[in-house]
Amino acid sequence: MDNMEQNSNRTFIHNYPNSNIITTIYYESGGKSHLRKYIIHSLGIYPSNVKKIKRTSKNCPEYEIPDNYKVETTLEEYDIICETNYSSNGTVKFILNWKDSQGIDRYISNNNSASGVGKDFLMLLNKKTRISGTILFSFDIPCLIEAQKSILIPINRKNSFTALTSRSQQNKRIKLLAKDSIERASQIILKQQNFDNTKI
Repeated sequence: MDNMEQNSNRTFIHNYPNSNIITTIYYESGGKSHLRKYIIHSLGIYPSNVKKIKRTSKNCPEYEIPDNYKVETTLEEYDIICETNYSSNGTVKFILNWKDSQGIDRYISNNNSASGVGKDFLMLLNKKTRISGTILFSFDIPCLIEAQKSILIPINRKNSFTALTSRSQQNKRIKLLAKDSIERASQIILKQQNFDNTKI
């Protein structure tokens, strides 16, 4: 059975984590609505040095940006995969991957903001429209935020983990996510160890 959640101007319809498809309805101030579908490929985690989206206005909420996050959506009739990756210095790279009209794999990245990479993409298509980075990357979906905050994160380079929230840990749905998150966190640790070894 699908759940419905809302924030100030978006409605989210989902059965997450049983289904990785989330549908949103965005309402403009004039009442016009826009339907958008997201496919969650990788939930990602909130790192200890988590960054927040850049505010576009004083009243705009500040959403946190997960690491190793990957979501698919549609923009200007292209299927786009949006990714976030934190670098070793804590900056975030926002990446868009898609196939162009000839079926060739393309990608662009931006180290400033999710809105910036969306703007770069639209400029490539000679479009003068704009898109919110929060909407493009779906940083504001409540069920994803809850799941990301509940994931176990590594506290050191050994196999020790700590929970961000004890309440959510008791939630049955979150326990299902925990196993996957431990595996992902272990892979991140191994990647970092391999990176450190190549520096020696």
